[in-house]
Amino acid sequence: MADSPIKKLKSGVLNLEITVDGTKLPDAMLVLETEVVKEVNKIPYARVVIFDGDSREQTFPQSEEAMFEPGGEIEIKVAHDPTGT
Repeated sequence: MADSPIKKLKSGVLNLEITVDGTKLPDAMLVLETEVVKEVNKIPYARVVIFDGDSREQTFPQSEEAMFEPGGEIEIKVAHDPTGT
């Protein structure tokens, strides 16, 4: 697999814009990690990890929103800002 161009970045900030079925994730939603996997002869997928809920109370309000129903189309846009602004 080819190396990601992101690995070559020395500094700066990556800005993400994630939409699910055309609806942008709220700015207050903290995205911890994203992964996009595309392989030959396999269905591509994306994994987005968000900070959500209380494991002790078993409540996850953001994950229970309608936008996270299985089957939604996820679009992830990434922009590199080398100045970090």
